[in-house]
Amino acid sequence: MYGIGRGSRRVFKYEESKPHGIIAGIVNLVIVYSIYLGLLSLINTFMGEELVQKDFFCRQNGIILLIVTLVIVMFYGIFLSDRVGFITWGEKVTGRKFIGTRKVWVNPYSKSRGLLFFLLLMNILIIANYFGGVPTVYTSINYIREVITLIFHIVLLVNIGQGQIHYMMALIVLYLISLVSALIILPDNLKYVAAGVFGVLILLHFIVYLIYKNKEE
Repeated sequence: MYGIGRGSRRVFKYEESKPHGIIAGIVNLVIVYSIYLGLLSLINTFMGEELVQKDFFCRQNGIILLIVTLVIVMFYGIFLSDRVGFITWGEKVTGRKFIGTRKVWVNPYSKSRGLLFFLLLMNILIIANYFGGVPTVYTSINYIREVITLIFHIVLLVNIGQGQIHYMMALIVLYLISLVSALIILPDNLKYVAAGVFGVLILLHFIVYLIYKNKEE
């Protein structure tokens, strides 16, 4: 158990946890991949045409990128994660913190995080589909909106992973906005399917929020 000292008192805040390097690696892999897609989409958007072709990307560059990123993520997790002076997004999402000068895996909640990690992986699948999953041509406004939403989504997951479960409500609002947008923008044959998916996500996030909101103080 790790804590924060207050004079002669010691207020315990975090329970030590086993490492969650695999989940952290998956999160890092998807986030790095999404950043790469964002940069390629920025090139396409800036030039106003599809300079980075989707078919070519899917057949060659996308596979090469995934392999290279996977190797880097595995190398970091196995050889570097305990030696470097920073914590990656994936580590933060899965609860790793600096306690003093040490990097420690902790559980900021008073119960198993299995359900929370399941919901986390569902969010990671959604993050993987930002920018359409392949380089895309956007209008400037739509590109900026996509980048801001991606950053906002990652920040929310990081804060939830660090024990701030109330950020789950902001995530619910994000999915609620997506639900409304789907009903307004998508054609009839897709809008109700998308709305159903976002509705289920909203319900699951609310249930998980209720389960974890009474975390150990």
